[in-house]
Amino acid sequence: MEPEHIFSALVALNSGVAVRALSMLSVEIREVGGSTESMPTGQPSEAPEMTVDSEKVLQLARKEAYEFGHHYIGTEHVLLGLLRHEQNLSTQLLSRVGADLPALRRCVIKVLHS
Repeated sequence: MEPEHIFSALVALNSGVAVRALSMLSVEIREVGGSTESMPTGQPSEAPEMTVDSEKVLQLARKEAYEFGHHYIGTEHVLLGLLRHEQNLSTQLLSRVGADLPALRRCVIKVLHS
């Protein structure tokens, strides 16, 4: 499993702080999600192996949650982890559809504080 699979799962949820922040910045979620749908996912019955990059994204998500004093890892933390790990397909896709990544990070934080 790659970081873009994690991002695709966030988009597929179509709810949560991450999707709310993307919507607030008018990022076309379907456009980004559609770009990740063609990625190989393996058989549904088998658990895909995590790549080093995916593990790093989840470690960064855990760090984000810890820094906010949260005792859970939500979609917001995962999105922040993806944004912190800049060299992945999901951040490239977000940039291609016009997302301002630093603004997206600020928006997630703003939603968390509201």
